[in-house]
Amino acid sequence: MNKYSRMLALMLLSLSTLVHSVPASAQREVETLTRTGKWVLNIDRDSCQLIGQFGEGDHMVTAKFTRFQPDDSFDLALVGKRMHSYNTNAHGKIDFGLKGAPVEFGAMNGKIGDRHAAFISNLRFDGWRADKPGDPPPRIPTEQEAKVAGVTIALAGKPAFRLQFGSATRQFAQLRDCAIDLMESWGYDRQVQLNLRRAPKPATPPGNWLLNGDYPRSAIAMGRGGFVQFRLDVDAEGKVKGCYILARTDPDEFSEVLCRALTKRGMFEPALDEKGTPVRWYFVSKARFETPG
Repeated sequence: MNKYSRMLALMLLSLSTLVHSVPASAQREVETLTRTGKWVLNIDRDSCQLIGQFGEGDHMVTAKFTRFQPDDSFDLALVGKRMHSYNTNAHGKIDFGLKGAPVEFGAMNGKIGDRHAAFISNLRFDGWRADKPGDPPPRIPTEQEAKVAGVTIALAGKPAFRLQFGSATRQFAQLRDCAIDLMESWGYDRQVQLNLRRAPKPATPPGNWLLNGDYPRSAIAMGRGGFVQFRLDVDAEGKVKGCYILARTDPDEFSEVLCRALTKRGMFEPALDEKGTPVRWYFVSKARFETPG
């Protein structure tokens, strides 16, 4: 196998999430961290974040719930000393209390500023996972979301902990409303979104949209990897007409090459409105750049 043949991966985390088993060492007594301040809603041009701080001192964890579009999925960044790791990747189990059992997840370790963080993508409160690519996700009723009072997290090799929210119904509703406003600011109609029969669907394997030659030479030399959250504007013919970076790791070596490659090679079956008519719509996903271990 060529040294770099598995260097580059485009991971459509809207369709799948890495899963691993969690060793028995993670099944220890769960430490509960209560919220120590007010929820903060952070709104920018490309994302909506709900931020809460839990625990104190070396035990403190900051949780950042991020939505990039108005659906029931979100990313979760956990920031604090307990997230320190020498490994790029992490895995574990997470439980919001709605599914009846913890859900396995894959994560990427990194930093926000000088603080250690674990980044988990494509979570839902109900733990739903598609049986096959393209399965439409069910809506989470507001009354079900209102039952979420905390989350228990067990990162492999680390003690489990629980972030105790209390009632966060109003805050999560604000996060949802923010994501709707975000979509409308991109020029998309809420009513079309509610009745959309089909979102844009990749017409060719997304793994073919990025090639090993796209990997920046500076990142290869330093052995660096990273991920980039992006949005593509897809016209009614399935052609990519715009690429926008929503979030990324530092240093930013991948955004430009990613958008250039996806604009050139990305091909879609267009979105369909309620009447089955092709319409312009958007596609949000994440690309992960990884050097061989």
